[in-house]
Amino acid sequence: MAESKQQAPERAAKKTDVAVASQTGGKPEGEDEAENESRLAWIMGWVVGPGVVLGTLFGGGVLVGAHFHDGWIARAIVWIFSWF
Repeated sequence: MAESKQQAPERAAKKTDVAVASQTGGKPEGEDEAENESRLAWIMGWVVGPGVVLGTLFGGGVLVGAHFHDGWIARAIVWIFSWF
């Protein structure tokens, strides 16, 4: 079977990708960057994001409790938690 003219360059490109992958420890060139970006995205999404949300809620509660200890928010929270 004869190769078409379009298949020959694709085959050559695949060979160079394999050669580059063998020189870089089995990974194509852009895969290390994608792995680092993925790790950063995981840390930002699962550690930093929830930490900021929880820290803001906790810090806001501390500020409200310290400055408005006799306000309606503090009394409502004490009233709700007195049920438990």
